[in-house]
Amino acid sequence: MKKTASGFMLVGGVVVALIGAEISGSANNASSTPDTDWYYSVINGCGILTIMAGLVMFFFGAMWFAKK
Repeated sequence: MKKTASGFMLVGGVVVALIGAEISGSANNASSTPDTDWYYSVINGCGILTIMAGLVMFFFGAMWFAKK
């Protein structure tokens, strides 16, 4: 992978993690009722998975950037 592409992946990982944090935070702050509680739990889980994907992107982008 070229240095430019790995740099974009490194920065993109941070952006994706911030988007996931916003998704998860909005799901946690939503006023939920027992009927919609599972809905907000699923959204929170998707936000956490997005954060993890962003961290993985950042990690591998940093590794590939350092190799070059």
